[in-house]
Amino acid sequence: MAIEHTADSAGLTDAAGFAVAAVACDIREKGTERLDLALVRSATPCTAAGVFTRNDVKAAPVRVCREILDDGKPLHGFVANSGNANACTGPQGLDDAREMAQRAATAARLPHNSFLVCSTGRIGRALPMPRILAGIDQAAALLATTPKSGQQAAEAILTSDTRPKTCTARFAWQGRTVTIAAMAKGAGMIQPNMATMLAFLCTDIAASASLLHEILQTATQRTFNAITVDGDMSTNDTVLLLANGASGVDLSKVPAAQALFAQAIEQVCANLAEKIVGDGEKITKVVEVIVRGAPDHTAAERVARAIGNSLLVKSSWFGEDPN
Repeated sequence: MAIEHTADSAGLTDAAGFAVAAVACDIREKGTERLDLALVRSATPCTAAGVFTRNDVKAAPVRVCREILDDGKPLHGFVANSGNANACTGPQGLDDAREMAQRAATAARLPHNSFLVCSTGRIGRALPMPRILAGIDQAAALLATTPKSGQQAAEAILTSDTRPKTCTARFAWQGRTVTIAAMAKGAGMIQPNMATMLAFLCTDIAASASLLHEILQTATQRTFNAITVDGDMSTNDTVLLLANGASGVDLSKVPAAQALFAQAIEQVCANLAEKIVGDGEKITKVVEVIVRGAPDHTAAERVARAIGNSLLVKSSWFGEDPN
């Protein structure tokens, strides 16, 4: 299996059938032209799965995504913004998140409740909804399948990140090529149970929502849930996986391909997780902690986190001196 994780990865547009656009809405309200809203659309219906923060305080977009996924209807995409997390914003925040999702569906001329919604950025501020709604309309008119649009979407979701994070995996199955394309953001408040991060994976394979969730949950536990920068938890953490079947490969009909697909998903998540740590706020080194001899995974993780989150240990790594 060939895994692409270079700057040449086009991001989500590498997967067949997904169109992407990014626009500048001035969500930060600083008068800049920085890209801050991404819209992703599959013309054909998708099954989907999501893994979310375990924080007791969950931002409005997390709650709305879970509502939509629990509804079980086919999906067509998502809208995501940076600059404002829509977290700790009360009932108004929930209304705003739902309105964003609905506006995305309307602008893309697709069914109600067929778009998910994610936000990242400052906490405790209401979204500038007139600008965001206008931005969604603008993005819908610009949807494209070019590498440029995929790269722009990866830029639009960044906050304190210094660079976009994309990865693409491909494997062949019975003469057809299956693609998993992904993008992510994250640099601070990293650990536990994911991080201050968003990750989006789009694939042209066909699979049930339950199978996607099982595979995504396992991959997330081994990758995004195994990283730490500062030991702090967040309110908006979300990993979404959408599958539209455009490759013609259906996992329900070829279960032998499930293991290969799961391996590809985990490799993509692992690559993005490493990029998040590598772009961690003020970091100077990326360190892998390997635990051997533990009786089980839980014990090994407890040991690894005790080491990785120790300020004394981090100081020794920074100074390159065990004393």
